[in-house]
Amino acid sequence: MRSIRRIGALAATIPMALPVVAMLAPAAHADPPISYVGSKASSQSSSSPWATTSTRWSTPPSAVSPDLVSGGPSVVLVSFEAEGRCVAPSGGGACEVAVEVGGQRTRPHVGDGGPDTIWRGSDWGARRLSRTVCVPYQDSLRDLTVKVLARSSPGARFELRNRRLKVERRAQVREDGCS
Repeated sequence: MRSIRRIGALAATIPMALPVVAMLAPAAHADPPISYVGSKASSQSSSSPWATTSTRWSTPPSAVSPDLVSGGPSVVLVSFEAEGRCVAPSGGGACEVAVEVGGQRTRPHVGDGGPDTIWRGSDWGARRLSRTVCVPYQDSLRDLTVKVLARSSPGARFELRNRRLKVERRAQVREDGCS
């Protein structure tokens, strides 16, 4: 009878002791450590008008957020908002905006080297573009600079105003949807 009581008492303490033992025991497989250098958040805005007639990608003022980091994994959340219009003599022009993180284009985007969003027509229209970029663990220093790029089709003039770029980099969590 005594041994049954001892077994019952032991069984009652196991659920309390297991979390302590799990914390003290080394992990069977350890992932690379998450960089706790800290999250970074930046926000830039400009109400001054900006325009380009270039068919090559160019960067509007206040559309760059520099960031160098090591460790990880990280997730970079990018949000770009602006009012824009694409003025073309024939009315058929297309003006485009794209986002780069660390020199790489974000996804999804239209085709190879295509835009993330397109403005058409000479009426002002507001757009918001959001991207999430998952960055794997990397021991060495890496560039996670965010750039907004803009270009117009031949013969068109791309005008942007009331621009706002918001960037947040943080340690990756399961809810971010990164694999």
